Amino acid sequence: MLANLTCIADKARRSIAAAIVFGVAFVASPVAWSQNAVNSATVTPPATVTDPNNANNSATDSDAIARASNLSLTKTASPSPVAVGQLLTYTLTVSNAGPSAILAAGTLSIVETLPAGLTSCSFTPSAGTFTVGTIASGATGTGTWTGVSIASGGNATLTIACTVGTAAAASITNTATVVPPTGTTDPDCTGAPVTCTGGNTGSVTTPVNRPQQTITKTASAASFTVGVP
Repeated sequence: MLANLTCIADKARRSIAAAIVFGVAFVASPVAWSQNAVNSATVTPPATVTDPNNANNSATDSDAIARASNLSLTKTASPSPVAVGQLLTYTLTVSNAGPSAILAAGTLSIVETLPAGLTSCSFTPSAGTFTVGTIASGATGTGTWTGVSIASGGNATLTIACTVGTAAAASITNTATVVPPTGTTDPDCTGAPVTCTGGNTGSVTTPVNRPQQTITKTASAASFTVGVP
């Protein structure tokens, strides 16, 4: 009988001393942007077991949800070459290699260097709203792009159309860089304020043709006499 009691007591001791470890994996949904992942758990002993300290039966873990998107920018120009007085259209394509989506709630920044000599420029995004900000011909400025959502593996475009003026050089280069929204990391972006290089920057060079002027001259007669009109 004593042996049986000892055995039962030993089993009870082992049950109380035992620990159960398990893990749960979650994938953060897009709506969890800028929030914390909070997980709480509580263990309750069996009805036949007395827990000497119930105060440590619960635990909570909180982790910030980070967003990471690998953005890239490509740029094309049409027509090329372009003539003075023609409309030159730049198409900027921003692609997202993920893993996180760019949400419409975020704000992309486009750092744009427009060549000198371009006039009457318009900016048309494929989605959302683009604010020109400090972008101007002959300088480097920053515009903001809001309300655009780019899924992992997706892209969005921004079209810039300008008239080529007489002040444009014989060859003009346009360069642009995309900067991710605040709170989203990108492997090609560092620092504070954030600056981006590598695939986040695209450029295109366009030759500019100018109208060729010619002069032709005719005479009223094939030969002339001195003193005679």
